[in-house]
Amino acid sequence: MPAVASSTPPITPSVPPELIRRVHALRAGDRLTTSIVDYLVPVLVYQLTGSATWAGVAFAAEWIPRIVAIGLGGPLVDRLRPRVVLLAVTLARTILLTGGMAALAAGAGAPAIVVLGVACGFLAKVAYLATETLGAAVGRGHRDQARFQGVQTAIDQACAMVGPLVGGVLLVVGGQIGLGAALALSLITALLVAVVRMPPPAGAEGRDGRRSRGLRAGARALRAAPALCWLLAGLVTMNLLTGLLQAAVPVIVSSHGRSAAATGAVWSIGAAASLLAALLCARRLGRVGVPAIALSASLTAAAAGVGAALAGTYAQFVASMALLAAAEGAALVALRTTRARLIPQHVFGSTVAVMALVLLAPMPVGGLLLAAAPRAGLPALLIAVALLHTAVTVIAAFGLRRHRHSLTAVPLSPTP
Repeated sequence: MPAVASSTPPITPSVPPELIRRVHALRAGDRLTTSIVDYLVPVLVYQLTGSATWAGVAFAAEWIPRIVAIGLGGPLVDRLRPRVVLLAVTLARTILLTGGMAALAAGAGAPAIVVLGVACGFLAKVAYLATETLGAAVGRGHRDQARFQGVQTAIDQACAMVGPLVGGVLLVVGGQIGLGAALALSLITALLVAVVRMPPPAGAEGRDGRRSRGLRAGARALRAAPALCWLLAGLVTMNLLTGLLQAAVPVIVSSHGRSAAATGAVWSIGAAASLLAALLCARRLGRVGVPAIALSASLTAAAAGVGAALAGTYAQFVASMALLAAAEGAALVALRTTRARLIPQHVFGSTVAVMALVLLAPMPVGGLLLAAAPRAGLPALLIAVALLHTAVTVIAAFGLRRHRHSLTAVPLSPTP
């Protein structure tokens, strides 16, 4: 991929440590808020209704607007500074969470919580695009891109670990307390974005001086990187399996006689496994290569899906979910590092938007599958999706092998 790689600015170890800390802090505040809300919405709905169908609908409702948000947010981030977009989103989310707390205090039922999930899900993905674009711009100047992207992924997984743990504990006290914690974090993040000065990303303009023209530009950049397309193919079915399991967690945990706090423990333990996997793969990626990491992660995810379907105890289910989360962490490091090196900066936001549209589409499908399937048929459904993922992984592995030269042609970290 010489043409694509040539448009990427050379790496120079010139990023100020203070700027890196700012980027990490903004990302942590946004991700932790999102993690708490993502956990609370389906669990609150299940507590209010006791219905697996309602839990599946709530999960799907959280994810569908995110797909719409990405289509709008990618070009928006390319046209405006990511800091401006992030500030607007965090302020809007703070207002929404305030309304959610008021609705719960007034005795609102499941529909009000689903609406809150829809709105917060929309804003979460716009914020995601802003922080991703900002992180990629800073990461291009980092001395070791694989390690920088590993830290970014580790922040995501650490927040995914802490969020459900905090949400599960606070949920014992009351749903309003959990939403209040998310509100406080959102407000702190908004204040941090407001006071922190972020320089405009280097290379934010194209060579012709024009900004990205939307999703078409992102789609063209993605088509010019076939190795990235094959990586995406494997992650699509992994996300279908993940989406189905995420939507089903309250139902499965309840079937083992556990409480909502135990549901939070599933996510926290899984996020810890993902965090460790991300840090390990960030160190090993330069040695073993992207294809090996991606293939191992995909096959591990398939095995975890079958294990979750056949789990006879709560502990076995938690172990399977931890294995799935570890596979996700490894796959994300491979994807993010490759993406940061192959996608030109002036269309990065739009390209990430296209990729996220592809990757997020299976998530609400997982929730809808749960809503449509009989409760007794859930294990068979999980095994079927895991087998589908295995088949797609094998096909994607052959495709990635044909284009492995594009990955080795662009170094993942600079030579000393």
